Amino acid sequence: MDWKAKWLRPANDFGNAAPVFSTDFALSRTVKQARLFITALGVYEAALNGRRIGQFVLAPGWTTYYKRLQYQEYDVTDLLRAENRLTVTVGKGWYHSPMPGFTASDFQKGLAARPMGLLAQLEITYEDGQRSFIVSDKSWSVSESAVRFSEIYDGEIYDASFIPPCSGTAETFDGPYETLIEQQGEEIREQERIAAARIFTTPKGEVVADFGQEITGYVEISVNAKAGEEIRLSHAEVLDKAGCFYTENYRSARAEYCCTCRDGQQSCHPRLTFFGFRYIRIDAFPGGPGAAKPENFTAVVLHSQMKRTGRLSCSNPLLNRLFDNIIWGQKGNFVDVPTDCPQRDERLGWTGDAQVFVRTAA
Repeated sequence: MDWKAKWLRPANDFGNAAPVFSTDFALSRTVKQARLFITALGVYEAALNGRRIGQFVLAPGWTTYYKRLQYQEYDVTDLLRAENRLTVTVGKGWYHSPMPGFTASDFQKGLAARPMGLLAQLEITYEDGQRSFIVSDKSWSVSESAVRFSEIYDGEIYDASFIPPCSGTAETFDGPYETLIEQQGEEIREQERIAAARIFTTPKGEVVADFGQEITGYVEISVNAKAGEEIRLSHAEVLDKAGCFYTENYRSARAEYCCTCRDGQQSCHPRLTFFGFRYIRIDAFPGGPGAAKPENFTAVVLHSQMKRTGRLSCSNPLLNRLFDNIIWGQKGNFVDVPTDCPQRDERLGWTGDAQVFVRTAA
């Protein structure tokens, strides 16, 4: 890959807000093909003319960043118009989130000292055979995005009504090129959608939605709201003995999602993080938590794009359920790398867990 693009970062510190990089360009000739090559130090979500590029969630995934960083290639020909805007939002992801057990290590301290950044190169081939390049460089703008906070363990804060005060400038820096590799792993994608089975009130008075099973992913909320109204959700995988919401096993992971609404009918979900959960506690909702209905919530299942090759069905419903649980256990823990758990302040690629499960997984 011949990179003409430069690594970009915001010239100013945006604090916890995820930066969104953007560039505008016009096309006057007929395009035969357009390919976007892109990666980030962090995780990114890219859009062209307001439409999401690709299906990879939490791209570019999780790698040993000192040794390799995957980049992705997308065909964006059908997204082009005469006047175009390319935007890329970059979050902390695994790169800058605190990794329990490693936070104090030289490895993680080294990553924390390095900037998050973006590298993007759009190659356009015209019908006459000529080519042009739109590359990340100092001409790009950067501003705070509506993602006000995003981190792997604590969750995400999103403000649908946020308007950045002004666009700032992006600056180049000496990011990695020698460790860049083409995408090798299976992409993390939205795989299934599960409707909320019920909403109930616990003995403590908590309003809780139950999706009927443990999943890894996030909740998509559909609601008619007024500007400024807030949705706040907490995640849990079990209830306590009294039937109340229980998060002690999440330890320090807050696992929360907060969305400040705009006017009208809308839907929202986390964009740069994920959770492991069966239950959500509805801490705030337009009209109050008691106004929430099951149809407002859909769980979106995330896992790597695996091809299923084995199935089992027999006359024993308990054995069928056990096999189904095993499959769901694999789905929930194959989020780019095989992890030990999808919910608490761990979610790490311990090879001990993968070693025990590898024959079943394969």
